[in-house]
Amino acid sequence: MIYLCSNTSCDDENIVHLELCKIKYASFSVDLSAFSALVISSKNAISALAFNKIPPNNKISVFAIGKASANAASKYGFGCVYEAQNSHGDEFALEIAPGLKGKKTLLLRPKEQISDIKRILEKNGVLLSEQIAYENSIVTAPKRQFETGAVFIFASPKNVEGFLKNFAWRDDFRAVAIGKSTASALKSFTNPLVSNKQNISECIKIAKNLL
Repeated sequence: MIYLCSNTSCDDENIVHLELCKIKYASFSVDLSAFSALVISSKNAISALAFNKIPPNNKISVFAIGKASANAASKYGFGCVYEAQNSHGDEFALEIAPGLKGKKTLLLRPKEQISDIKRILEKNGVLLSEQIAYENSIVTAPKRQFETGAVFIFASPKNVEGFLKNFAWRDDFRAVAIGKSTASALKSFTNPLVSNKQNISECIKIAKNLL
């Protein structure tokens, strides 16, 4: 059996969704017209704009990590959206930094961010402002028994933390991490496979090959 440890479920009926965390959006106000670029590392950043009723600005360029983030930005109404080729936090920052040098840029970020996006952008001359837009909080999950050889997909370091708060890891389990930061959170107790793309669909393909 494959279990998806993520804030959102998937359409695959053969995947069991484990809800271990919950997104809470921060209340904030920001004038997007004051910036040339917006950097987002999750689609939750766009949801946070919607939560605060902050409309999109077509004059601002959005630099998004992963297809889900880019699609969310486009769907919300941003006209110029760049989907980075690198879907891991630090590499994402290094990729977009040259194009943002000297530009007023807003980073919409989670309360806890494992990757070094802020430091890398500032080090490379980006005129960066940041806004905490959301936080990921651990919830109490219903008790359950897992099958021998179960495969777990982890969509964030926080979901790793949430799993360990609710369940015990066993040696017969296998893990798939959506990115390097998530893999680092897992490596203290297991050796995960890491998706090349920050994409749940890619993680599912890897997980199915482990069964």
